[in-house]
Amino acid sequence: MRQLKEFVLVMCLALPLLAAHEINATTCCTRHVTVDISGPAAEAGLATAKWSSLFSSEGGRYPSQCPILIVGPGGCIDYQFKGVLTSGPAGRLDMKLVDCIHNTVVKQGSITWPCASFPNSCPDVMMNFIVQFAAGFQPLDQIIYDYERIPERCEIELERQEVSPGQNVEVQLSDIVDAEGRKSKEVNRIVVYASNGEITGGTELDADPRFKAFRVGDGSIGFSYQAPDTEDNPGNEDDTIVVYNSCDILPEHRSPLSSTQPGDTIAEKTITMVKAHDADAKLTARCHSEDSNTSIDWEFTLKATFQYHDTMADEDSFSENYDVMSYELSDVSSTVIDKTDGSRIETHRGEINDMHVPDSMEIEFDARTGAAMEVNLPVVVFDLIFTGDARMIQQFSNVSEMNEVKTGDGAHELGGGGSFSSSGLGVTCSCEWSVHRHRRR
Repeated sequence: MRQLKEFVLVMCLALPLLAAHEINATTCCTRHVTVDISGPAAEAGLATAKWSSLFSSEGGRYPSQCPILIVGPGGCIDYQFKGVLTSGPAGRLDMKLVDCIHNTVVKQGSITWPCASFPNSCPDVMMNFIVQFAAGFQPLDQIIYDYERIPERCEIELERQEVSPGQNVEVQLSDIVDAEGRKSKEVNRIVVYASNGEITGGTELDADPRFKAFRVGDGSIGFSYQAPDTEDNPGNEDDTIVVYNSCDILPEHRSPLSSTQPGDTIAEKTITMVKAHDADAKLTARCHSEDSNTSIDWEFTLKATFQYHDTMADEDSFSENYDVMSYELSDVSSTVIDKTDGSRIETHRGEINDMHVPDSMEIEFDARTGAAMEVNLPVVVFDLIFTGDARMIQQFSNVSEMNEVKTGDGAHELGGGGSFSSSGLGVTCSCEWSVHRHRRR
């Protein structure tokens, strides 16, 4: 009896310390913990009630703080204390704390007590030893939190720090850890969202498909981000990727990823949007055309300045559109030969045709790399003015063979050109062009 009194005294001193425990966590999930102790009906019933009261937040000695625990008898929901009670001269209780979801033992132990020395007070002795035994499973909220390791922080790494409207970049999440800096368990889930752009990868949430759910897995998660074009983001404002944790840890066959509930924000990353400003271009072309009566050789140089208008995007590419602000036609020359009598007429100047003023330029980019692929320069229509003020309209428009970007850095300096012929029209042309893009933040 003296040993029993000493034990009770020690437990009374320890209780305030256990009750004052707080977990360094920011996300408090709710978990159901049931108690099921089998054995002789009377003793098992007393043990179940006692064990439940020691872990219940309703007047219990060890109220939970984080996660929030709902403790009571019942079937296996989230966690269960599964016990086997043996009565007799030597009583025994074997107890396991079981993860019902993943069928894993979180913690286990056993205790025995000598009932023969106290023949008239076996239930009281059993209860006292159960109190002692339960202390080994306390604080229960800490044990479950340490077991689950809900994500509380992670690192967001971008393939590039500056992104053009409509551009795709690869994003990697790493160092997914709990509040103590420990690697989060693979069964946990996270949710990723972009304020303006689009996340490609993961599973769309039923509640809002802009949010994408992922399992933590091995702790490294990759996905693509596509920046919005200027139609969806008129101000071309910087974007933000946000990562949330979740209390959902169920297997996917019981709770699909699409039903994941976002929790607290655990990481954010600002994406700096590149803002195109203006551009200038130079086009030099030389052409030859003829029919049965006439042969014409002509050439010109067009210089133009452009102001950025907008960016439009699709899945694989995005296009910047520019308005022509000014243009200048120079180095115009032309020779017309009449095949019937061999007469020759030369031009002495040229003018942009008032009915067909150059209006726009389009630059198409690879959404994955951000490099320019094609430049569609404006159609140039102008009057060749010959000696004696005779006029002849000529038109030049780049065909696809000439639009491809072949030189430059793919971002600021672009160049291309080539030759083409149209047998049906009897026209052969060659050209060289260059574009300088000015960009600002």
